[in-house]
Amino acid sequence: MRVVGVVVFCLALVPSASFAQTKAAGVANRKQATATRVPNGSLRIDGGLDEEAWQKATPITDFVQKEPVENAAPTDKMEVRLLYDDDVLYVGARMHSSDGRIQAPLGRRDSTTVPAQSLMLLNDPAILQLAKRWSEALRAKVPGADARIQTMFISALGRPPSEAEAAKAMAFLGTGGDPENLTPLAHALFNLKEFIYLR
Repeated sequence: MRVVGVVVFCLALVPSASFAQTKAAGVANRKQATATRVPNGSLRIDGGLDEEAWQKATPITDFVQKEPVENAAPTDKMEVRLLYDDDVLYVGARMHSSDGRIQAPLGRRDSTTVPAQSLMLLNDPAILQLAKRWSEALRAKVPGADARIQTMFISALGRPPSEAEAAKAMAFLGTGGDPENLTPLAHALFNLKEFIYLR
């Protein structure tokens, strides 16, 4: 068995209808998940789950299949952990595959395919709000465009930008009319395949 994917999502703190249970199901049958509080700014959004907070969070493991047999026990292991701070709910999922197959539209990371996940990140108001908050926090804490670009790449991708990437990011900031506004660059980083997918 090998781990085929690690996914980390950041979501605005909004209730989801998918977690709602009908009153008829009763409290005894209601599934519950526990989210662990973390200090603001203590997590790196890098696609990894190796920080101590993730290890201490209570995993959700009682999943069932949708296909091919609805409500059957899953054929492969999956764990989801929840962390939160004052502004964000962090969802980390580790999915395993016994046969090594990944059923997802993957391509070269620098190609221009647009899978469903990217469309969600491009259009989701919560992601736009997170990009704005991240931008504002960086502007307040990190002086200078070069240092901000470095910080953004390291925080989002776990690595500094190449010289070419830094130059493109600087030019991109200039196209919006306000080079101090980092929100479009933050949003672009959230939509990179390198941010969304790990191999």
